[in-house]
Amino acid sequence: MCSQLRARVKVTDPTGCPLASIGDGADDVRLLSRTIDRSGQRIDLLASERNLSTEHDAISPQFSYGTTTVYRLETDASECVCRSPEHSGVPIERVDVTDDGLCYTIYPSSLEELEDVLSALRLHAESVKLVQLVRDDADLEEEAYRVLDVTRLTDRQREVLRTAYRMGYFSYPRETTAREVAEALDIAPSTVHKHLVAALGSVLESLYGTER
Repeated sequence: MCSQLRARVKVTDPTGCPLASIGDGADDVRLLSRTIDRSGQRIDLLASERNLSTEHDAISPQFSYGTTTVYRLETDASECVCRSPEHSGVPIERVDVTDDGLCYTIYPSSLEELEDVLSALRLHAESVKLVQLVRDDADLEEEAYRVLDVTRLTDRQREVLRTAYRMGYFSYPRETTAREVAEALDIAPSTVHKHLVAALGSVLESLYGTER
């Protein structure tokens, strides 16, 4: 049976993204749909309970239901951070506009594909964080739905874990050593070991709880 990955990725301060600039300190804007017209303009439909008409010259209200209004935003996003996940071929479930950027919910086919998306996004933003990773595996029965809460890791733990993974530290046979990972990060091997143990401990606790 196949397994499915679902990831939530937080992008902070993406460069030149008109959609992210609408957030303006509030988490109350959601992207409903996105299309590209014949001229290459990107057309977004946004939903919000606040008035977005003054946020951008290209925003116009379309209709309202209850306290929510749906807006149309037309932009030329040829150099926007949004191109990274859209052009990767990874299915996008939703995009939320946060107080300081965007949050994508995507379905990568593998961890390698997820890392490719994260790497592409990092070229256009101040920071990119994987805030949630869910794996739905039909072969696991009672463990079929697990949430990896990576927010429990510090920025340094994530950096060490990511570097060790990319250098093949977790491959079999192992392609690098803790000393080589330490040299790449300009830290002591003992520090690498400390961060790896702490990071893996947090991930395993997220998967299996505190019972041993």
